[in-house]
Amino acid sequence: MKIFNLKKAVSLFLVSAFLLPSLFSCGPKGGASGSDSSGDSPEQTKQTEDTYSPNGAPEDSKVVFTSYPEGNYLADAKFDTDDPLPAYDCDTSFDFGCPIASDGTTVFTAVIAEGGNTYMMFYDKASGITAPLCGKPECFHDGADCGAYLCGNMESVVSLSVYDGMLYWVQWQGSVRLFRSKTDGTAREELKTFPGGNSTTAFLNRGYLYIKNLSSTIVDEKPVTNTTLTAYPLDGGDAVPILSFDSYDMTVKPLGNTIYIMAKNVEGRDLGINEWGTEEYELYAWDTKTRRADLLASEKTEEFCLSIASQDFVPVRGDGIYFQSMMEYKDDEGSWTSYASVRKYSFASGKVEEVVPRLSCEDFDRFFFLTFLSGQIFGRGISKTLGVCVYATGLDGKLTASHEINSAFLTPGSHMYEVVGVDGENVYYNCYNASTDNYERFVLAMPISASRPDEGVRISK
Repeated sequence: MKIFNLKKAVSLFLVSAFLLPSLFSCGPKGGASGSDSSGDSPEQTKQTEDTYSPNGAPEDSKVVFTSYPEGNYLADAKFDTDDPLPAYDCDTSFDFGCPIASDGTTVFTAVIAEGGNTYMMFYDKASGITAPLCGKPECFHDGADCGAYLCGNMESVVSLSVYDGMLYWVQWQGSVRLFRSKTDGTAREELKTFPGGNSTTAFLNRGYLYIKNLSSTIVDEKPVTNTTLTAYPLDGGDAVPILSFDSYDMTVKPLGNTIYIMAKNVEGRDLGINEWGTEEYELYAWDTKTRRADLLASEKTEEFCLSIASQDFVPVRGDGIYFQSMMEYKDDEGSWTSYASVRKYSFASGKVEEVVPRLSCEDFDRFFFLTFLSGQIFGRGISKTLGVCVYATGLDGKLTASHEINSAFLTPGSHMYEVVGVDGENVYYNCYNASTDNYERFVLAMPISASRPDEGVRISK
């Protein structure tokens, strides 16, 4: 196998739940400076060895949380608010499983050139300029000496964010490395290296780097997978284990001081056509201040058949949590049928209701996957009018944009693409050529109102 195939495997699952095993020493920080627990000694705030299941969790739940003594565990007193903190909150307008971020005027992304090297690029929205983030005027931007060069084809950039006015990113090559620089690319430094295995997702939020960790073993000739969620203080404190899940299908998204966790378990993944299995999920809210979790909702359904997407969701401040479920199957006549619905957990009522029973079925014959970003639903499907395209709807299910992706921006080869961001002007697509002879990955910025691909901007090396 050629060495760039490792890179392909990583990019094909940028939004998946696969991450490094948790191999760190455990023990939480003390309370925030100026908080109610500021007088606690380190001995008083050490992690207990106990684990627990939140009240109301199903008896057969495979999710177990780490138990901590009572206290205020916020990283800093300035985080003790439910109000938005744009400089420190994870920007859920961009998929933090993909290396793309924005400071409002400039979009930053890590792209892969045809040779396999990864470079940091910027796109200035006002001028339309896109170029490597390199301050060397004499540079040809074609090697490791370039100021925008990040890594070669055996290492991957799996996370990128603008946090407290700085660029942070995570690189993976058997272990995880956290980097930081100014937004002009200068003052680059490596902050910390974490040992581990596969890693494709991490995000920063209010003083912590959160990482989902995945490890697999063989028990009685069957694979057993365990996923953990761990927080690492940016100031260099000890790791904070959050939970362990005896499966791998888990989605995590932050909102202020709450980390929302959707743990999904499917029985019957290997079933054949028209064979039905069981699908269940548990939705938790983990409080970063108290380090305690609450079960918000859980459901078990027999409606699973050839599921093609993980349960994804978006928390909307003051409203609730919108999440989707999908399936695709063949009917008795051999025709493909897909179903996608959106449900909502209401913060006010504490109940789950279906708000979009069927997404744009009059416009789309099939769905491939859905992504929630910034209060909108994005997905890739087969349209009756555009063919294979990417589309966006509001949370009410009404179509707001649809873009056909064709050869105007794509070089010859086998291409795949996914929605990875949205702002007031553009929808951003992660595009990559997965052919056996060539590999590149770039970002396509398409105006929300556009209908033709040549109206967009290709952010590539």
